Amino acid sequence: MVYLQGYCLVVLGVILGVIESGLSLRCWKCTSQLDATCRDYFNTTRILLNQRHMDQYSYGNLQQARTDPHLSDCDGMHTSTYGQVKNVCLKWVIQEPDQLPQVHRECQMVPRELQVGACPEKLSQNRPRYLQSCSTWEYDGCNSASTNGVILLGLVPAVVLLLGK
Repeated sequence: MVYLQGYCLVVLGVILGVIESGLSLRCWKCTSQLDATCRDYFNTTRILLNQRHMDQYSYGNLQQARTDPHLSDCDGMHTSTYGQVKNVCLKWVIQEPDQLPQVHRECQMVPRELQVGACPEKLSQNRPRYLQSCSTWEYDGCNSASTNGVILLGLVPAVVLLLGK
């Protein structure tokens, strides 16, 4: 009986780990200074197709720095002020005179009370003159929502029913 309880706890731990990773925020990370596909109109379908095509190539022992638009997990961002901040997907555009707009997409930690769509204060203070637009989102991909977390969350009732028997 003790063996069965231990087994159930391990299975539950694995399932909760999968659910937690499925619920983590994922944001597009890129800058139009390094890759033109980061600009608006941001075609995520085309980007994902290009990535699959490029996955065929091997670079040996060299690890390429990623400059292409890619989804990045925001979970790796930790702070000592846990609970006072949250991860968001941020998109900001700088328009300097006589230049193309520079689009930046990334994960960022912001104060928990920052409203969705608002620009973090430190960004708007540092670049008030050339900042054309700035906004935050709290869903996967900033430009393309993902439902993986919701699907994985649907497993919880099934696990509870199985463990309850």
